[in-house]
Amino acid sequence: VPQDAQVRNPKLVQALAKGAALLGTEFLFGNPVTAFLREGERVAGVEVNGKRLYADTLVIASGCWSGTVAAQLGSALPMEPARGQIVLAEAMPPILQHVIDGLGVYLVPRSDGKILIGATVEFVGYDKRTTLAGTREMIEAGIELMPSLAEKSFVQTWAGLRPYAKGGPYIGGLPGFENVFVAAGHFKNGILLAPITGKLISELITTGNPSMSLAPFSL
Repeated sequence: VPQDAQVRNPKLVQALAKGAALLGTEFLFGNPVTAFLREGERVAGVEVNGKRLYADTLVIASGCWSGTVAAQLGSALPMEPARGQIVLAEAMPPILQHVIDGLGVYLVPRSDGKILIGATVEFVGYDKRTTLAGTREMIEAGIELMPSLAEKSFVQTWAGLRPYAKGGPYIGGLPGFENVFVAAGHFKNGILLAPITGKLISELITTGNPSMSLAPFSL
């Protein structure tokens, strides 16, 4: 697909985090919310490791864990993790210039000469392990799509969890609360839809009038 483009999502996330930190954002990694400070139909803050943090607005954007977070507020946010296993192959000199999509997989050429083959869709809970079956599925489909891959070297495999929501993505207010919003359930399109999702949520919070209707994405 010549029109397709790609980003290295770990590097993109690192860059976004660095930019946010320069603007004063504080990150609390590995510190789950253990309680919400409710005041009627508003949430005044959260409790993290026994410490209370107050805020005017709360956004639930916790990927496939968003449903678990919403459940602490007594709200249903139908969502489940979908495991995606990926295989990385060495292909020097480069044999592919564009993304290829077919047979249920995609081949993504990277600038370092490696080719990414992905990805499975497995509903196995929060299990991030890679499996021989998943690796074989990706390799066999990749070789069928591009036979010359058979002579290339295997580098590594890994897996991630996508937030699958049957009616998603969910973008908008959480029913029953005045100042709680949701941005979750983007499944395979999280990176792709992140800019417009952030724009719409920020408009909703600051003006109450997003630049497009969020009705199709409401709970």
